[in-house]
Amino acid sequence: MMASEAQDNLRFEIGHVLFLDVVGYSRLLIDEQKEQMRQLTDVVLATRPVQEATNEQLVRLPTGDGMALVFRNSPEEPAHCAIEIARALKAHPEIRVRMGIHSGPVSEVSDVNERRNIAGAGINIAQRVMDCGDAGHILVSRRVAEDLAEYRQWSPHLHNLGRFEVKHGVKLSISNLVGDDFGNPASPAKLAGPPGAGAAAKLEKPIAQSFFAELQRRNVYRAAVVYTMTSWLLIQVATQVFPFFEIPNWIVRLIIVLLVLGFPVAAGLAWAFELTPEGIVKTTARPTGKSHGWPLIHRIYTGVIGVLAIAIAVLLYLRFSSTQRGQGEDVPAKSIAVLPFENYSAEKENSYFADGILDDLLTNLAKIQALTVISRTSVMKYRDVEKRDIREIGKTLGVATILEGSVRREKDRVVVNVQLIDAERDRHLWAHRYDRTIQDSLGLEGELATEIADALRARLTPEEKERVAKIPTQNAEAYLLYLQALPLEQGPDTLLQDYRKAVDLYSRAIALDPEFALARAHLASTCAEIFHFHEPLDTWKNRARSEAEAALRLEPDLGEAHFALGQCTYWFDEDYERALAEFAIAQRALPNDSNIGAYVAAIRRRQGRWEDALATYQRMEKLDPQNPNIIRNLVFTNTSMRRWPQAAQAAARFRAVAPDSVVAKIQSGYVDFLWKGDPGALRPWLANIQPGIDPDGVVTCARWEDAMLRREFAGADQLMAQAAPGEFSYLNGGLQPKSFFLGMTAVARGDQAAAEKNFAAALPKFEKAVEEAAEAAERHANLGLLYAFMGRKADAIREGRLAVQLKPEAKDANDGAIMLCYLALIYARVGEPEQAIPLIEQLLRTPGAVDSVNYSITRNDLRHRWEWDPLRKDARFVKLLQTP
Repeated sequence: MMASEAQDNLRFEIGHVLFLDVVGYSRLLIDEQKEQMRQLTDVVLATRPVQEATNEQLVRLPTGDGMALVFRNSPEEPAHCAIEIARALKAHPEIRVRMGIHSGPVSEVSDVNERRNIAGAGINIAQRVMDCGDAGHILVSRRVAEDLAEYRQWSPHLHNLGRFEVKHGVKLSISNLVGDDFGNPASPAKLAGPPGAGAAAKLEKPIAQSFFAELQRRNVYRAAVVYTMTSWLLIQVATQVFPFFEIPNWIVRLIIVLLVLGFPVAAGLAWAFELTPEGIVKTTARPTGKSHGWPLIHRIYTGVIGVLAIAIAVLLYLRFSSTQRGQGEDVPAKSIAVLPFENYSAEKENSYFADGILDDLLTNLAKIQALTVISRTSVMKYRDVEKRDIREIGKTLGVATILEGSVRREKDRVVVNVQLIDAERDRHLWAHRYDRTIQDSLGLEGELATEIADALRARLTPEEKERVAKIPTQNAEAYLLYLQALPLEQGPDTLLQDYRKAVDLYSRAIALDPEFALARAHLASTCAEIFHFHEPLDTWKNRARSEAEAALRLEPDLGEAHFALGQCTYWFDEDYERALAEFAIAQRALPNDSNIGAYVAAIRRRQGRWEDALATYQRMEKLDPQNPNIIRNLVFTNTSMRRWPQAAQAAARFRAVAPDSVVAKIQSGYVDFLWKGDPGALRPWLANIQPGIDPDGVVTCARWEDAMLRREFAGADQLMAQAAPGEFSYLNGGLQPKSFFLGMTAVARGDQAAAEKNFAAALPKFEKAVEEAAEAAERHANLGLLYAFMGRKADAIREGRLAVQLKPEAKDANDGAIMLCYLALIYARVGEPEQAIPLIEQLLRTPGAVDSVNYSITRNDLRHRWEWDPLRKDARFVKLLQTP
């Protein structure tokens, strides 16, 4: 019975072990040892992987001069934990820690005190890996390195050090995990020197010289070269010639498979047999005497290889001399960009109809897995037909084919002309003309998408055929309203005025056809976006969810409906995993929709996985290189991470792909200011915005901000007083009245009476906003900031702290950091430097604590914004500004 119990206790599982200890621990005084271990323990317990792990998922073991952490889920957990520890220890340079990571078998046991413990090779190897390092090193075993290298965010940080013999003759392959702000890039001293006391011996792989010499004697090398060159030549001929004779693609694939399978056969024959002047003989039976015919055989080999090399060179020249794809990019053969259709209608206000046809066609093409489809936002810059260069567009967008078209609508008839073009050679592949009534044109986009797929030899699955062929509505008028709403919903600036127009048009379409599921799905998305970006009201939340659920009842497999429900789950419930599941369903139905991937990146950002989010946005940009919505998020993500050069590059891309976007120009100015600290950085970019353009008042706000940063308070006051709109989009959570800006300007220039008058006028608007959305953290933060400017200290602190409680950073790393920024500014304005300065110091190291507004916390914000003037005489604040 006891043997059985012992056997049960020794059941092994794979543990992911982080072993760490303090270098030079034994040389420390007892008090120093205790203090350093206490500080190290605090750092470890504060890391996200440790905090998020349950007792079943993590075992923590003290080891005297360090500790071992055994995670159960993934080798990424100890790696993330090690990086967070390394970054945190930058503030404690006196604690010199080395770390080792390994994944291997471990077994849970009980020690003499009946406490939980872990034993096994996983623990032992992790300790030996760690023992090879010096202070600051994060060393990983080969197994962990191979697991991590599968992910893009890890592979650049892994550096193979080689294979070594360590304690007790154990042989280990070790890699160094190092980045700009973590790890030790130097080679560990124990691995750098020759074997000796305390050193690890590097193992050199023996070279089987006799085997390779035998390969050469038997002419296997020559045979392999000839076979490879001949196979490559045959494949090129097949891929170039077979399509002209309409030979099926599976024949080409079969030839490739047979040639690959034939390689080991050819190598084996070359090993066993040899061509000699006496004929083909077994290599072992080859005459040992010197033959006068051998020079001839060598010349034959050389001649064959030379002919093949010339043929390959000619093919390479023919293949690449006529194409200029830029940087050698591999363009998918079944890739397409649909350029904006020309509007030939007599009534030019029908231009929305041409844009709607384009949007609906792209939606249908996006449902086809076999195609690579560039999004609407990437192609809208090519609206000017006269300036189109098909080859250049194909190279820029990375596509093999381009579809151009025109639309003419006359009363109840519509004529659509389309032509498919080979982007590389700028020649027509296929063209068609559709002349129908409006009623008969319902479903035209799905029909056209199928014909394009056929022309590109893209095979549709039965499910895709059904989705593409489905007619979204039988009501022509409802369909026209839907087409008119699509471009408004999908603009790059997420403007409230456009969203409201789209809501009205979708609502009217649904009133005409209550079973129009696609319109309901888009209406749900639009309402969710209004809630998130502008007005966090229950009315928008309830309507968005209701419309998404109604769309799914009508069409359970509708990708757009699952996308909308994912938005609701993401923004309203903050249930990230369930939202990701909805987006995954949407992605299966809409495999070419890059916006879905962008939302996945946004969730990663809120989870605090900033590097993952950035990598996902970058991957989406490669799939959809001209999509301004994705590039805009690259600007915001790089800015949040304080990666100023990368943010500036992304801003330049944003301007290039969306030259009419006011947000692109304004954000460029903010990036310049945050990076370089020039208070006048906004002014040149604002000069590029034409007078009269001021959606949601964002341009007026930027001009006011420019004057305030340069401390031209009188000019800012005059500009805002003369502004036409009564409300502006500046803070989060809705629009702010003009009186709020006039009040801030009055405070800045020392006019207390004017400040009190204007703030009193603004207060009802702010308080009503909180009443409308009592759970909206942003609105409490806005009210707290107003109270702070009014001098109502207790009210301001109460609202600021409530905002942080409603949206904590642990739950939302992006907006949670913003709520803390509000609170820091509130503390500064109400005379609480003891609260403000430590929080500012923390936020200067926090990703996400950056925004294009006055509560933003960067050193250049703190240096130049008048809002932080109450702290300027505090020595701690001055020291913060001097720290690089």
